[in-house]
Amino acid sequence: PPLCIERFYVHGSHVEDVPPIASIPIQVEAGAAFGSGEHGTTRTCLEALSWIKKRRNISRILDMGTGSGILAIAAAKLWNAKILAVDIDPIAVAVTRDNVRINRTQHAVRCAVSDGYKSNAVKCFGGCDLIIANILARPLIAFAPALARTLKTGGYCVLSGLLVDQERMVFSAHRTQNLYLVKRFTHEGWCTLILQK
Repeated sequence: PPLCIERFYVHGSHVEDVPPIASIPIQVEAGAAFGSGEHGTTRTCLEALSWIKKRRNISRILDMGTGSGILAIAAAKLWNAKILAVDIDPIAVAVTRDNVRINRTQHAVRCAVSDGYKSNAVKCFGGCDLIIANILARPLIAFAPALARTLKTGGYCVLSGLLVDQERMVFSAHRTQNLYLVKRFTHEGWCTLILQK
């Protein structure tokens, strides 16, 4: 069934109902790449993006570990921004390209294969106002220094894919990089953190 998360209306192509008035529709199929909106991490990331939208204009966004591309698409529908969506998995990047096209956000979202922050695509993209990383706790910890280098001063990052009991170790890895906790969201044992540099 379709999901209503904040203003987002996440649905598959099988849904024939008209999206609710003033909603932001995102069409994503449950398939080969992670992120159809049902998982607690995707849900809380969408809530986090909505929270940031109310407080800040964003112009440059990196979606690290994009999966299905749902968060990059959501960001493209919230802000007039340049967005780079990357994943280590070429299949996920291909799925993201399809979903970006289906949701008519190709003007904003560029897709690339990248092993973390190592690719030329990420290096050439430059400093970001917002980094979204819905991956897993250990890669989040390993990526903390690279994230801090890529995030502009005053910028936000949304960290997810971690269990509530992993929150402290993920936060402490980023705290040593001069990032501060500004907001947290939880759902069914999963946690999403918004940090600011």
